[in-house]
Amino acid sequence: MKAVSRHQEMQAVLEYMNYDVGSSGLDGKMGKDTKAAMNQYAKDHGLEGKSLREIENAIVANMKDPKFRQEMLDKLRDQPKTHDNVVATQWALKESGHSDIYMSDPQTHLMTGKMNDQTKYAASNTVNGKPTLTAYMDAGIPAQTVYAMTQPTVAPSTLFAQNALDTTAMAASLEAPKRGVTFETLSMKM
Repeated sequence: MKAVSRHQEMQAVLEYMNYDVGSSGLDGKMGKDTKAAMNQYAKDHGLEGKSLREIENAIVANMKDPKFRQEMLDKLRDQPKTHDNVVATQWALKESGHSDIYMSDPQTHLMTGKMNDQTKYAASNTVNGKPTLTAYMDAGIPAQTVYAMTQPTVAPSTLFAQNALDTTAMAASLEAPKRGVTFETLSMKM
């Protein structure tokens, strides 16, 4: 049975919501215990009769809510740093907008479960389920860009025209990030 990153993310949500995915933990495999947890979730949330894919989509959709992510991170912060707790933390951080480049395996895209520097940095720079301004600035994204992109009344396409950035500053803002968030990640959060 092949491990799939989306299954691992779903397992992280199930575990956080107190559904037991079995002794294998957050391994990304769709075993009998994970299926049983999914079916119990479906029963508890009025999704009986739905396909496993539809149930999985509903479970993973919880991660789109910043409040859910922050509550998950807050709970996990006080838990022992076991492999599964770190994996769940890494998924919540990725869905918050932090890059998973040093948190996931480049081949399988599964979270590593290792409390490395990137995971610690992202965890300490997440508030309300989103990266902090410091995290974006450490990534090389100018503060005025972050501010404008996060304001619901400012159209992102008008940002550069309004701020009249010179080409050097613009090029610098588009360089590879120093830390774990990217301009693309910021754009996706809008």
